[in-house]
Formats: sequence, structure tokens, C-alpha cells
Amino acid sequence: MKKLTIAVIAVILSLPFYSYSQIQTDSLVSLSTIKYHSEFEKEALNSYILNKKDTFNLFLAIDENMTKEMATGYRFIFNKVFAELYKQKVETKSTE
Repeated sequence: MKKLTIAVIAVILSLPFYSYSQIQTDSLVSLSTIKYHSEFEKEALNSYILNKKDTFNLFLAIDENMTKEMATGYRFIFNKVFAELYKQKVETKSTE
């Protein structure tokens, strides 16, 4: 019973700190202060922030001259190479 009481008290005392940490936001970077090199970079970053899954365009955004059309072409090539490797079952081969 003593251990249960101590555990309950610990949980109750930690709640204010937990809720305080949940309402704090990262103040190092604000989206409104970011200066983009291109419209593609802006769209790629915003898409990543919203969807958390499109890292390919985020990677391509390193190039300040990247366009949507170029990115579409690179994605097509990437998917084609990946499909070919998958067909060859490269994923299941041993690295040894």
C-alpha cells in the first residue's frame, strides 16, 4: 500500500510539469521567418511538415534551381530503378 501511495503522489506531482512541457512550442524557428531559395523548396518543406512522408522532394529542394517538372522526372527515374532492384530481389540478398 505504501508503494502505491508513493507512486500516486509521484504521478500527481509530475502532472504540472508534463502539461507545461506539452504547451511549449519550439521557438528556434518560425515558418514565417524562413527565407526560401525557390518556390519548390517552400512547397517541399510545407508538404513535409504537413504530411511527414515526402522526404524525396525535401532532399531535392537542396538544389535551388529545382522545379516541379525536374522533381517529377527524378522521382520517375528513382521509382523505375527501385522497381528493377525489387524485381531482382536485392532486398533479400545477403551483404556478406
